[in-house]
Amino acid sequence: MTLSGSYALSSRLRVAALVPYRRIVSPKKDLTSGDRYFRHFSGVGDLIVAGTYLPFTSMGRGMNLALTAGARLPTGDANPDHDWGYGISRDPVLQTGYGTVDPVWGVSGGAWHGRLSTTATVAGRVSGGENVYGYRYSNEVQSQLGLRYRFSDRVSAGLSSAYLKSWHDVDQQVMVGNTGGEWLYGIPEVTFSAAGVQLDVSMQFPLYYFINGGQLMSQSILTTGLRFDVTQPAMNFFSVNRAELSPLAQSGTALTKLLPADLSNLGGSGEWRLIEFMSRQCHACREFEPKLRNFASRHGSLFVAQIDIFDYSAESLKPYAIESTPTMILFGPDGQPVARVEGTDLAKIEAALATNP
Repeated sequence: MTLSGSYALSSRLRVAALVPYRRIVSPKKDLTSGDRYFRHFSGVGDLIVAGTYLPFTSMGRGMNLALTAGARLPTGDANPDHDWGYGISRDPVLQTGYGTVDPVWGVSGGAWHGRLSTTATVAGRVSGGENVYGYRYSNEVQSQLGLRYRFSDRVSAGLSSAYLKSWHDVDQQVMVGNTGGEWLYGIPEVTFSAAGVQLDVSMQFPLYYFINGGQLMSQSILTTGLRFDVTQPAMNFFSVNRAELSPLAQSGTALTKLLPADLSNLGGSGEWRLIEFMSRQCHACREFEPKLRNFASRHGSLFVAQIDIFDYSAESLKPYAIESTPTMILFGPDGQPVARVEGTDLAKIEAALATNP
């Protein structure tokens, strides 16, 4: 079990910590007596701390990139020597800690097109050397490619492949033959979300593996996880500068969501309208929102609103040809589109307003 938490220092920099807990029940046969017994071992493992920097998110084309660096800290039990009732047995596999400071790193990227998203990740751990018991865990690297489709705000499903590679451990300067190898998994997964709680369920199936020595290999691995959002929800949906809103609402402090029953007539109201097509998952949309708020406050006669594309079907969005978020469309009083911007360039909207008084 792993308890994890993260904190965003800014829109581009965040820190995270992971605390694993392991409980192991392992059968063993004593070679001298022939007795078969079970070994029980449990405890909190090594703490992993890391920082992630986002060089860019979305760039108006639905893409992001993240760079991660951190360390695995020796907070778990790394003593490989235990007496299970038949004398001392040296078995580092059953320990919860590595006993060294191991640097960790990662590079991940993603892109999305409407409801479909793709992700790619490469991560690794570098050995920190021998611990005080003379044991050195090998380097390891992992990579993953995945596709995910969001059916609604509450349900999404994905399919990914994961490749893992590790080398031989070294025990008191002697290579441990039954450690290390390489694995390739196929991983179908499904996610359910509601009221700030997210449930993840996935199943890993080995597609290929080449392991050193007589290691055991699971035919499948079931993983479940719960995530809780304890932050204040981002207020991504708003319409401001409408006559019926209170002065407080007009200032942009209180925001309302624009959710028309029919998208076929977003214009045609006899007023200028700026509609931003966005999504909850769009980092660029969240970063852009303060600028859009400010823009709306400077154009008191302009109706400004956001529409979340996940609230509508692809068919209803088809007339607006939304290929990336954010996308802004400026409608004139006659309901016809005057300007279209894929991205966050408000200068183009300003220019269109200036040439159409």
